[in-house]
Amino acid sequence: MKCTVVELFVWGVRRTSVEIKAATPIAGELTFERNSPNRSFSVAYLKQEGIGTGAYAGYTRDALTPLIHAELTGMNQNSLVIRGIQRRHEGDKMREELQAWWVRF
Repeated sequence: MKCTVVELFVWGVRRTSVEIKAATPIAGELTFERNSPNRSFSVAYLKQEGIGTGAYAGYTRDALTPLIHAELTGMNQNSLVIRGIQRRHEGDKMREELQAWWVRF
């Protein structure tokens, strides 16, 4: 589904309400995917389409780092909140941090 997303955490630390309201929403296509039939967790992706030109015109990329173990934690008429874990590389280490997306339609 097409939407805009604001990340509610930075480096695993919750943003203040002032920071959240001031943040620029990222537009994209939100999708959920079950990682494997044998696993009970899902992954949320926010993709952007039309990046590039020529042979790459239909290329999509992750607008945000995917959320692992994504779960719906809140919803109202025109928005929802998805919470999960984001992985990022820091040098030769991989960090897993709490993240939540405020998704608006």
